[in-house]
Amino acid sequence: MAIEFRVGTQIKSIRSAKKISQTQLSNGICNINTLVRIEANETSPSFELLLALVNKLGIDMEELISNVRYQNNRTYYNIKETIEDYFSTYQWKKAKKQLELISEDIYNELPIHEQQYVDIIKIEIAKHVDRNFSYAHHLANEALYKTYKDKARYFTHQEMELINIILQFDQSKKHLELTNRVIDWIEQTPEMLRDYHAYMLLLNGISTYCYENDDWQAAYNYAKVGYKVALEKQGTKFIPSFLFTEGLSLYMLNQDQEKGIQDMKDALDFCKVTGMTEFYQAIIFELERYNIILEKGQLR
Repeated sequence: MAIEFRVGTQIKSIRSAKKISQTQLSNGICNINTLVRIEANETSPSFELLLALVNKLGIDMEELISNVRYQNNRTYYNIKETIEDYFSTYQWKKAKKQLELISEDIYNELPIHEQQYVDIIKIEIAKHVDRNFSYAHHLANEALYKTYKDKARYFTHQEMELINIILQFDQSKKHLELTNRVIDWIEQTPEMLRDYHAYMLLLNGISTYCYENDDWQAAYNYAKVGYKVALEKQGTKFIPSFLFTEGLSLYMLNQDQEKGIQDMKDALDFCKVTGMTEFYQAIIFELERYNIILEKGQLR
């Protein structure tokens, strides 16, 4: 059940803080049972009744609304912190349970960029738990265009993350051009202002797209840049992906297969050491898909 902090909760909180009984507050305004139901959020008071209660409590309507918004935001950021902990360890189902605590009331009170953050969480849950990829794609487009305008010259972090997510579903010429335009924009941004997390996300997304479409040279080029950035900017979770893509590309290009093999081995070892089980399995799947077999600690 979603947690919602409605007017009744705040009336009860203020009444208790002022040491006013329900009998005292309701006297001359409404039946005490009506107040009990309002405070339990079982019914919503009319504007006239709410105004009478607020006046008797000695506060104004603006203060009451401010209290409701503050409580909603405090609850949201607590939930957000828990979700981020679960996401960092790929506990998608537990993250979904937390997501369900963000009510529509709380969501609608959030700034647009935080709404987009929640949308991104919904997208990842749709992908990893519900396996509803069409919904994930639809929601990603909807979330992006809450703020993004065509031919924009500036991109927010949420917009860049959503553009990268959409790349998983939309490999049209238009979206590939947009993805590369964002990468170029990041590279032209002064280093101290550069969003390196978004940069690594996009490099990872485009390098993966390239290798899945057998464009091995482009995949290698993007992965090589990404690996360098991940090492310099502590992008730990991106390292095995860039290493594997770089190694697989070299292997398939038949340029330096020995280095390619070592890169792929290093990617697997990195996953083992850091406990990235899910990504380890993803690499094994790709090795099998390309008929590269792990045998006695060697790849061939």
